Amino acid sequence: MKSFRSIGSLMLTIATMAILAGCGSSTLTGPVTDTAPPAAPGNVTLTHDAQGRLAITWDLSPSATVKSYEVYMYSPSPERASAWVLLDDPTPADNQFVLPDGPAATTYRVTCVSQSGAHSALSSPVTVVSNPSSGGGLGVYATE
Repeated sequence: MKSFRSIGSLMLTIATMAILAGCGSSTLTGPVTDTAPPAAPGNVTLTHDAQGRLAITWDLSPSATVKSYEVYMYSPSPERASAWVLLDDPTPADNQFVLPDGPAATTYRVTCVSQSGAHSALSSPVTVVSNPSSGGGLGVYATE
């Protein structure tokens, strides 16, 4: 009878050791958060939409984590810390923004935001200027 107790005790000890050996060896995994900023939108240009309104278009960022885009207008003011004012945040599928009526010379830039909230660098600026040689119409140029 003593040998059965020894075998039972030995089995219990081996089972306990096997259970404890597995503790802490498994790795818990969760969603991976990408905190790196996405690539900036490229090829930002001024164009006209189907209704003839002036709009900004851009190539979508190749980054897979893009959640939205943000369109900024340069509008310096002593009342704000930043001279760049957020106008809109189009969805990831949108690559066009119709420009509001604004001053004769206005500069715009686009950035994109990742799922984790990281912002890309600002795109190259595009500027709308009045063109007096065409009777006061708008002229467009991109600046680097």
